[in-house]
Amino acid sequence: MNMNEIAPPRISRFIGQKSLVIHNSARYVASIVGPGLVVQSHQLGSGKLMPPSHPQYADYVAGIQTAIDSNDADALCSAMMR
Repeated sequence: MNMNEIAPPRISRFIGQKSLVIHNSARYVASIVGPGLVVQSHQLGSGKLMPPSHPQYADYVAGIQTAIDSNDADALCSAMMR
């Protein structure tokens, strides 16, 4: 996989793994698991995985964690889902 690609996660692989939820709203949940940052859409029923080797990984994690409100964090999650 190219470092600029964000892979869709195989969600079943993460079941039972410990994760750190950094954002949870009616639209998205973002969490950090072993393989990286996972953003899942409640509406779409799908998600994406950004590995720590991705050039924007640290920026996304910091942005989601320090978002002023849920709308800002949702905007970052939406951008990652595209």
